Amino acid sequence: MAEAESGIFKDLAEVAEVRIADAVELDARLRSADAPFVVRGLVRDWPLVAAGRRSSRDARAYLLQHHRDTAFTVTVGEQGGDGRLFYDAAMAMNFRTLRAKLPDIFQRMDSVEGQAGAPPVYLGSIDMHQFFTGLHEANHVDLADRTCLASIWIGSKTRIAAHNDLPHNLACVAVGRRRFTLFPREQFRNLHLGPIDNTPAGRAISMVDFHAPDLQRHPRFPEALAHAQVAELDAGDALYIPAMWWHHVEGLADFNVLVNYWWRETPRWLGSPQDALNHALLAIRDLPADQKQHWRDLFDYYVFNNGDDVTAHIPEHGRSVLAPLTPESADRIRAFLLRNLSHDVQPTPHRYCRGRHSGLDGGGRDRADDGPHRRGDAGGIRRDRDDRSGGIDDPAARHLQPAARHRRGRFHARDTGDLQARHPVRWLEGR
Repeated sequence: MAEAESGIFKDLAEVAEVRIADAVELDARLRSADAPFVVRGLVRDWPLVAAGRRSSRDARAYLLQHHRDTAFTVTVGEQGGDGRLFYDAAMAMNFRTLRAKLPDIFQRMDSVEGQAGAPPVYLGSIDMHQFFTGLHEANHVDLADRTCLASIWIGSKTRIAAHNDLPHNLACVAVGRRRFTLFPREQFRNLHLGPIDNTPAGRAISMVDFHAPDLQRHPRFPEALAHAQVAELDAGDALYIPAMWWHHVEGLADFNVLVNYWWRETPRWLGSPQDALNHALLAIRDLPADQKQHWRDLFDYYVFNNGDDVTAHIPEHGRSVLAPLTPESADRIRAFLLRNLSHDVQPTPHRYCRGRHSGLDGGGRDRADDGPHRRGDAGGIRRDRDDRSGGIDDPAARHLQPAARHRRGRFHARDTGDLQARHPVRWLEGR
């Protein structure tokens, strides 16, 4: 771990390494694991790995043989920076999000590779099936009966702040080297998380600079480090990251490619826990303390404990969504939420004061609005499905969307738009 022999990394425990003989053993290990583990050489026989061992240019040429002729979303960092894709001083993003054809992106990466101070370039969570042909078929891991989202991550030297994802993750280094610093789920308090809406990539991130921790601003970070594990991976190595584990990721070589697989062990028709948290911030957090405590008790009763006493007194045929969920009852909840959220607008106070209740239903919602948010029309609150490379719009993968949206939430990013028709290379030169 020569690269890790500095700063905070040199004293961290290393992620456990295991030997895997075949796909059956890997499947068994993944089903039983409750902590990260490394498998050295798991994907060493991939053609992409072989190309990368020859040179980074050969790796790019191999990828171009399989790419589709479409625009890719690419993140470009600041000239003269250290590769950290993060916030700037104003809590906007310190990178731009652009669109260009892959040959143009690679042409510029060829020309600046190894140059000190060149802006970092990062293509994150690109759907392998949507943006490439034959790449997944020639370079994939047998993960048995799991329904996986296979993504590829391509970039120069970069640092991605610690974050977590809802699904389980098998991350395979195909080209270059990467360092992962991992933390158990419960360490979120000690990682000093930033906003949950204005994020670089859709998930809340640690505000700590792992290369220069400021312990006055982030005094609980040493406690997180006491539970941290580090793994440095070479081309061909793989790392299993359990669901919700925090991970800080660095591309250590001048050119790095990673292929990862996300999957969940719950049905794809379940909702996103993150959506529930976001709505709780809107609906519960700012209530009076006694009401908040009541809702805590209700959540414990209906959600976290969910004992037999919740439904024992209700005839079985009448338990509706309180019974174990099915795809049909999940759809009913979703439709119910959409209807209510699309009308969840507080009436102005004077309408109550003047007793004008004729336009309100029993819940205090204004039925007079027959515009785009009318009952039954979810258009006003549909999920943010931006046009990113790697975007998940396949019904078979929608259960992964909230966790896999690694380009979501760039509300303050500097987006200079579609560059295909303008200057597909000059944007990397900062002009």
